[in-house]
Amino acid sequence: LLRSCRRRGMTAPVLAVGDGALGFWKAIREVFPATREQRCWFHKQANVLSCLPKSAHPAASAAIKEIYNAEDIDHAQV
Repeated sequence: LLRSCRRRGMTAPVLAVGDGALGFWKAIREVFPATREQRCWFHKQANVLSCLPKSAHPAASAAIKEIYNAEDIDHAQV
């Protein structure tokens, strides 16, 4: 799909957002090596919460939300 897009004139996206599927990231790096990568926040949060007991979910969700809404990296470091 990405090769076809490039062949048809698509320029490299500035940013690619994905769910962590390794094949997607490999394809992006191969076809559009200058494109920056970002993990989808929804999937990142789901992954973190799946590793925690349910009782820790509210606090972890609040911390993730605080990081997501941070003004910059300095404010995101909890």
